[in-house]
Amino acid sequence: MTRSKTDTNRKRLNNPEFTESRYEELLAYAAVKYCFNGSEIDGSEPSVCWRHDVDYSPHRALAFARIENEQRLRCVYHLLVSSRYYNLLEPEIADI
Repeated sequence: MTRSKTDTNRKRLNNPEFTESRYEELLAYAAVKYCFNGSEIDGSEPSVCWRHDVDYSPHRALAFARIENEQRLRCVYHLLVSSRYYNLLEPEIADI
C-alpha cells in the first residue's frame, strides 16, 4: 500500500462518525495485518484479541458480532452480570 493510500485510509478510519459500515472497514483494514483468533494468541503470527466490553447495548454488540462473523473473524465479548442498562436474565437479552 502506498504512503498516500495509507494516509487516506487512516483519515477515513479516524472519522468520528462510527457506523456499522465504518466498523466493517476498520475490521477489513485490521485483518490485512492481524489474525483475529479470539483470545487464543500463541505468538506464531501477528494477532489481535479484538475485545468488546458490552456496557450499554447487547443489541449493538450483536450487530457487531454479525459483521465479524461475516468476515470470519473471532472476537471476544464481555457482558456485565449487573448493569443498569440491561438484564442478562430478560428473555429478549438472553436470546441474543
